[in-house]
Amino acid sequence: MDSLQQDQLRQLITARPDGACVSIYLPTHRAGRDTEQDPVRFKNLLRKAEHELAVLGLRKTDIASLLQRPHRLLDDAAFWANQTDGLAVLANASTCQVYRLGPTDESVTVGNRFRCIPLFGIVDSGDRYYVLAFSQNEVRLFLASRFDIEILEVEDMPTSLAAALAYDDKEKHLEYHQVGRGGQTPIYHGQGAAGDAVRKRIDVERFAQKVDAYLHELDGDHPLLLAGVAWVLDTFRSVSKYKPIFDGQLQGSPEAFTAAELHARAEDALAAERAVEMSENEDEIASKIGNGQATTTLREILPAVLEGRVASIVAVRGATAWGTYDQSTGLLDEHVAEQPGDEDLIDFATGEAYVRGGVIHLVDAIPGEAAIAAAYRF
Repeated sequence: MDSLQQDQLRQLITARPDGACVSIYLPTHRAGRDTEQDPVRFKNLLRKAEHELAVLGLRKTDIASLLQRPHRLLDDAAFWANQTDGLAVLANASTCQVYRLGPTDESVTVGNRFRCIPLFGIVDSGDRYYVLAFSQNEVRLFLASRFDIEILEVEDMPTSLAAALAYDDKEKHLEYHQVGRGGQTPIYHGQGAAGDAVRKRIDVERFAQKVDAYLHELDGDHPLLLAGVAWVLDTFRSVSKYKPIFDGQLQGSPEAFTAAELHARAEDALAAERAVEMSENEDEIASKIGNGQATTTLREILPAVLEGRVASIVAVRGATAWGTYDQSTGLLDEHVAEQPGDEDLIDFATGEAYVRGGVIHLVDAIPGEAAIAAAYRF
């Protein structure tokens, strides 16, 4: 899945070119025979876009020029062989932006602005997290989201305990350890199982400190999920200065797991935490609606958004509300199905709130079966 920076999303939301904007969203496949049908279905969506552009009165030559770059994707075999679960293609006369997404619904929207609400799922935000697969023999660092995971190459970060301690000056046969209080009595550990265990723990501590130092050089402050043997991870936590680190962790040696397997385990581990957070959000929304601090009606949401009075919006993934809204008169006309000249008013509300500093959350459901809810700043 691709990543979209917040300022890039704001630019897409606020883009108002002289001509039409085409927004195409398509479910895609990672592997199997279904991948052969993805370009076929994309071609059908391009035909639909061509028809809608023609209805708006564009000439055939202008339509061909606007969709030239999206059409080029049809013959790019490497492009279709490297998809995730969804695809976004946004095009106008001056640009064509392509993003790989998580699961998305199939749609084509033609209007004077891009339809951007599905892109909130790939905005660089708190939904992304690091996974550190930490063992004595191997260290791997990943950047993950709900839909994808990618390995990160951190320059010079130790990849094993042996590599980390190879050039350290240390006593190979004696470790000095002080116990007691006050003056303390020196005890030397040179031989035996107990001494070996102490040396191993000390080595792992030093190894963990070295790896931890490189984590602070990463771009972004995403939370960290640890994967490894319990005592090794406990040692890492005891010396790490990185924050935040998830309380939960992936138990067991991580060396045998592929990136995809680690991702699946990570999502399972985080599911319970997200469920609690979602429940708290739903309770908060219900409470605010009850005392007038939030609303679920577009007639109230749209003017509040444009006046900068909305602090956050929660919208159901895939939900749409077709119609028109006259900003000068406040006249709202909602339609059950899309009609010529309509725009998705949920997309409009979330986009305008976002560029005004509002926080956007996409959820599976909202209390009361609403499609959108907005909380006021004041």
